[in-house]
Amino acid sequence: MTCLCKQIAGNDIELSSTCIGSFWIFQNLAPEDIELLSRKALRKKMIKGQTLFLQGDSADEVFFIKGGRIKLTKVLEDGTELMLDIRQAVDIVEENMFFEEGQYPVSAVSLGETLTCGFTRSQFEELVLQHPMIGPQVNKTLSERIS
Repeated sequence: MTCLCKQIAGNDIELSSTCIGSFWIFQNLAPEDIELLSRKALRKKMIKGQTLFLQGDSADEVFFIKGGRIKLTKVLEDGTELMLDIRQAVDIVEENMFFEEGQYPVSAVSLGETLTCGFTRSQFEELVLQHPMIGPQVNKTLSERIS
């Protein structure tokens, strides 16, 4: 399987050897479906301080961190900003996109050179329609993870 991440990241970002098709959420897919996901994934290269998404934005994309780190923060009603988590390579940001429509409940900002791979909701739904085994298998993996 050919991963395009190294080509995009260059020497700027230390990348995980895990390609998007090998993330836990896709662990039970057939090899041809994993290859498809790897080819179709949207990649974003970010610099330190760049915003991936803001709290309240429409939550229509899921991100898999291939290299670098992402800080998740939440602003409370009184204006207090809480740092909730730091996600790094092989972590997923906003996996709720698979379950529900709505808004991002937090903001995500790059802590340095970072590369993400991911899918928009409409792109993933189209992939599932064209390759019907992807959707049920992802749902099963998510259900097992929640349990």
